[in-house]
Amino acid sequence: MEFLQPLTAEEEKTLFIQWKVKGDTEARTKLIEHNMRLVSYVAHQYFLPSMDKDDNISIGTIGLIRAVDSFDISKNYKFATYATRCIQNEIFMYLRKLRNKGKDEVISYELEGEDFSIYETFGTNKEEVEEKIELKEDIKILYDIIEDLNEKERTIIEYRFGINREKKRQEDIAEEFNISQSYVSRLEKKAIKKMKEAYEKTVS
Repeated sequence: MEFLQPLTAEEEKTLFIQWKVKGDTEARTKLIEHNMRLVSYVAHQYFLPSMDKDDNISIGTIGLIRAVDSFDISKNYKFATYATRCIQNEIFMYLRKLRNKGKDEVISYELEGEDFSIYETFGTNKEEVEEKIELKEDIKILYDIIEDLNEKERTIIEYRFGINREKKRQEDIAEEFNISQSYVSRLEKKAIKKMKEAYEKTVS
């Protein structure tokens, strides 16, 4: 399968303005078509033996379309990073739904031209492997949700749970930033509520 060349940063910015501000659907189509190479790259890392790999690209394309439609051009992050997350989430949700329906599918990945079952990689106990896969998916989803918090909320959560920072108590955080402990507590509760709602929306 041949794909169009990736857009330059300036071309991508121009097309997003045309799509988001002016509602130009042709610009939207170009954003999708020129990012299909990214879909292929991500989709071929996760696939099911019973599926044609092109079918998995179709699932990933849904994630790309969601990314193009929901990307906020006012925020300072790269579209490729955001789109990769959307593509992965679409694939992960599809795999989760298959497991919930009780289908006996095996997630595989490709390494140097050879296909390896995930069970061959992690062991032979199916239940144990599926638990590890689901945990990995959940952790990734939570990290993505944390990234979407505002700066104050994200900082509080990172300190409270020791994520990329030293774990600290509320009173220690309050002292470091010269704010009240009650304010830290309110921020923490608000952030956790937002995270819970975002997680439930993602996995539903």
